Order: sequence, then structure tokens, then C-alpha cells
Amino acid sequence: MLLSIILMDLVAAYFWLRWLMRMDIYAADKGMRKSVPIFFGVGLLSGPLSLVSYGLGSYAQGRLGIDSSDVQYYFTIVGPSEELAKFLIFYVVSKALGSIREPVDAALQGASVGLGFAIVENMIYGPRVGLITMLFRSYYGITNHMSWAALSAFSYGAVVYWYERERERIKWGLVIFGICSACCLHGLCDFLIATNYVTFFFAYVLEIATVAALFVLLKDSSRLSPYYSYPFSEWPKAIDSLNYGIARDAQNWVLYQRRGTYHLVGRNFYEARFDFEMAVNLSKDPGCRAYFAMTETLLGFRDVGLSLTPELAAMETGARRAFLTSLRRIFYRYDRATELVRQVATIVKELEPPKPQVFRVQSWTGSMDRSREAIIRARSARARSKAVQIRRGQATNAKAAQRAFLVSSGERTSKEKVFARLVSERRKASH
Repeated sequence: MLLSIILMDLVAAYFWLRWLMRMDIYAADKGMRKSVPIFFGVGLLSGPLSLVSYGLGSYAQGRLGIDSSDVQYYFTIVGPSEELAKFLIFYVVSKALGSIREPVDAALQGASVGLGFAIVENMIYGPRVGLITMLFRSYYGITNHMSWAALSAFSYGAVVYWYERERERIKWGLVIFGICSACCLHGLCDFLIATNYVTFFFAYVLEIATVAALFVLLKDSSRLSPYYSYPFSEWPKAIDSLNYGIARDAQNWVLYQRRGTYHLVGRNFYEARFDFEMAVNLSKDPGCRAYFAMTETLLGFRDVGLSLTPELAAMETGARRAFLTSLRRIFYRYDRATELVRQVATIVKELEPPKPQVFRVQSWTGSMDRSREAIIRARSARARSKAVQIRRGQATNAKAAQRAFLVSSGERTSKEKVFARLVSERRKASH
């Protein structure tokens, strides 16, 4: 029984972790692929920490005379004890790691802590409720704890990301509101579950709404990300978003390179040169050096052939083509850069690998190559031909015959005539 509960809990944890990691779509650009598992692992400690909160709550409960069956118990003891424990774990780890690089980070990391808490809680409740209830809790209980923790964590992440440099005390009102909302939703849901079957249905509806809100929150937060690819027509909005991202992650070369491209669209060439220079200093990616060299060429500091050729040569074929496509979009209808884009296109074309030569047998009179190498190639091609394969019995003649006899004899091509003749000879030989 206990082994089955542990296995079910681990399977649920695995699939929910996979889902959270997939929702962090910019993890590679941030260099934070392991943030979700780290917060989940540390979030397991929120279960024991909540027991301390419950101990303090029980003391307050006795002093205030609150019974465990009263509605006040769920709103003043249960909700705050568990949600504050989860938020405290999230707050300490995010502060220690400096892991909030974009708005969605706080929500995902808070949800990961909530997942760790739910796994521990399921381990405690499992032996008492049975496998069927555990299967239900693997979805119902886990999603609730993830959603509530994500709500309080996102309120803190929004303050850190957008308002950290401001000093108004009112900004912390958003954090308090988020934590109180999570505590109230937790208390309300537990109260509806514990009352009767009718209110349990409303608790289930509330849970679905909470999960839907979490999903919308994560999707909308990804659009607020500085790593989000804005259209070039919205370059002022993209630059504002990237400014917030660089303030939180000043060592990320991807953000500098992206802001540089949007500065090019806005024709802010000196600002673009600064961003590309920062990207070059932080990364060894040849694309950064190509953008930097191209900007200096545009400003007249370098010659296009001498500066861009070695940088483009260091890039892969696909990256060179993407670089050229990006330049064409950036300098669309900008006459000053037309010649520069044309020269870059010439360099890219010269660096393209040569196309493989296709061997063709020369069949017209007097033009056949009689050299030893040509004869060897011709014999090799003949050995691989369809006709010789059919003659040697290495391939079936059903499809060949079908192709050869679909048209009348007067309309057959030379290859179809060969197939038809060989198939006819084979049929006569078989008879």
C-alpha cells in the first residue's frame, strides 16, 4: 500500500515537473534550465515548515477559542500556515539565487515550491485515504497548491521585476494582496471540501477556475518577457521591455544583441554599437561579432569586406542566411544601408559550400568521354540502373510493368520502352 502511494506520488511529480519546465520557454536564453527542479527540491521543505506554522496557529487557536470545525479555522489557521510556509521557502531561495529574470520566473518557481509541498502532503495523507483518493489528489490537490503558491510568488516577482528601484511603500501592498488572496482561496477551498458534497462541487469548480487562471497567467507573463520576439514595427516597446530584462540580468548577451537589433530598426546606430560591443564582451558567438562589425561598417569605422568576411566565415551556413535575412528586414526601405546589405549578400554567397556535381552520361555522337575514370563511373551507374536490377532479378517487375504499360506504346519514353522490353523478355523466359 505505502509503496503504491509513493510510486503514484513520484509519477505525478515527474509529469507536473515536465509541464512546468515546458512552460519556461526561454530557459535556454536565460541559462536557467535547472531552476524549476531546484525550487521543487527545496519546496519539499515547506511541508515540515508548515508544521511549525500549524503549531503557532494551534496556540493562537486555543487563545482565541477557535474550533477546528469553524469557518474561521480554515481562513486563519489552515490557509496562512501552508501558504506562508511555501512563500517563505520561495522568497529565501529566489533571493539567494537571484533567479527572477523575467515575470514568469516567479510564477513558475512558486508553482514548483507548491508542487513540492503537495507531494509531501500526499505522502502524509496517502496511508489514511487510500489509492482512489490519492489518484484524485494527484490532480486536484497538486494543482491547487501550485496555483496558490504561484499567485503569491508572482505578486512578489512583479514588484522585484518592475518596481525594485522605486522606494514607495505602497508597492509592497501588491505582495501582501497576493499572499492574502492565496491564503483566502486556500481556506475557502478547504472549507467547501470539508462541509458537504454540494459544497464539494463548488470547490471543484473553484479549483478549475484557479488552474485556468494559472495557465492564463503563465501565457500572459511569457508575452511580457524581455526574451519575447516583438515585431520590428514595435521596436520602442521591445526596447523598453529589454531595458527591464537587462536591469535584472546584466550579464546576458542575448538581451544586448536583441536590443541592438531593435536600435538598428530605430536607426539608433551608436546605441546599437554599444549593445553589440557588450554582447561581444560577454559571448564568443560569431553572430555577435558579425552584428558589431556590420554596425561599425555602417558608421564608417570599418571596411565591409575586411570586417565582415572573417566573421561570416566563422558562422554556420544556416546562421549566415539568418543573419542576411535579419539585415534585409532591419534595413527595409533604408537607402543608406542598401549597398551594405548587397555586399553582405555577396559575401554570404561566396561562402556557400559548392553544390555537388551530378554525373550525367554523355549520349550524343562523338562526345563520349573515353577516359578510364569515365568508363568506371559509367559502369557503376549502369550497375545501379533499374533495368539491370530487373534483368538480374534484384527487383520485382510489378511496379515497372505497371508504369511501362499505363500508356500506349507510341507515347512511352525511352526508359519506359526499356522497362517494357525487359518485362516482356522476362515473361517469355518464365513461360
